[in-house]
Amino acid sequence: MKCTRLFTSLLLAAAALASSCDTVFTDVYDEVSRPKLYVWGSFTAMGSASRAGFAELDLESGKPTDNDSTFTTNLLPVIRDNMVYHFVGAGALSASILETGTLLWTVTTDGNIMAIAANEDFIFIGGSYLNLEGQPMNDLTRVRRDTGVVLPQPIAINGYVSAMTLAGNTLYLGGSFTLLDGTEARNQIAAIDARTGALKSWYPLNGTNSPPDRMWISGNTLYVGGGFALIGGKTRNRIAAVDLESGEVLPFNPDLGGAGNVTDCTFTSDTVYMVGGFSTIGGVSHNGIAAVDRSSGALRSWYPAVSSVSTIVEHDGNIYVGGGFNAINGVTRNNLAAFDGVSGNLLSWNPNASNAISFMVLQK
Repeated sequence: MKCTRLFTSLLLAAAALASSCDTVFTDVYDEVSRPKLYVWGSFTAMGSASRAGFAELDLESGKPTDNDSTFTTNLLPVIRDNMVYHFVGAGALSASILETGTLLWTVTTDGNIMAIAANEDFIFIGGSYLNLEGQPMNDLTRVRRDTGVVLPQPIAINGYVSAMTLAGNTLYLGGSFTLLDGTEARNQIAAIDARTGALKSWYPLNGTNSPPDRMWISGNTLYVGGGFALIGGKTRNRIAAVDLESGEVLPFNPDLGGAGNVTDCTFTSDTVYMVGGFSTIGGVSHNGIAAVDRSSGALRSWYPAVSSVSTIVEHDGNIYVGGGFNAINGVTRNNLAAFDGVSGNLLSWNPNASNAISFMVLQK
């Protein structure tokens, strides 16, 4: 009888321990796997926590994590493999460890950096400059992502680079250039091999009539933003969609109007959410924020009552925005807010940034 009771007690203890271990593992896993929202701006506090221009937020709660590093930036930074590549002034780029803020390297130019893109090996640096780290480099440079060591210029280019993005081993470029590789005509938009620098045949017919300043990739589509009215021989005001393989301009045509361009986009399977300085879409008044059909660009009814938005991300059906606002329909929301992606209703999420938000990067 004593042996039976002892054996039973051991089984119960083992079950309790297993249950406890399972619970602990689940809690830790959930915490680690939660998406993080990284925000930059002119704020000095996030809620009650002191944060100087950078904050890492738990997306679910909106609360800042214990990462109190500072990464200055005046353009959209890149986060990859626990590294953040951020700007220092107009002409310098730094690499730091995301969790600690430890600076690893900095490269400087004699001009302005306007766009960056990163793959597993390289950081591509586009802008308007003649030298990088004292080496002759016209407007496009490639450096080692781990060390910042400057590599030979990937391709000759005769104008500044203002927009870049990567899809696999292809680097898409936008800017003021008209020639690449010395002789190949490319009117303000082009694609090169990210490994070799070789020019690709991809090219929307006749290019654009004004340099792109933003590029996003979603699925098999390159979305291009800027002050243009023509791209690939077709009328597209300020934003267009181009097939990644063929270079064909797709039917997507929101037809934006107003004083400013699109500053940020986020995507679902059927919708493009965008923000910026535009004031009309297809002739309909829209104050710098909108949702449009991903195929046609037709305006959707989604239209939250928020203005002065500069950056936007989507996660799990919700839309998160950052900018320079303080209230939404009489409800206090300081510079960060979240909305239902279907109804546009304001959500309770409220990090409460002390000043304006300029950029956001979501890490899932």
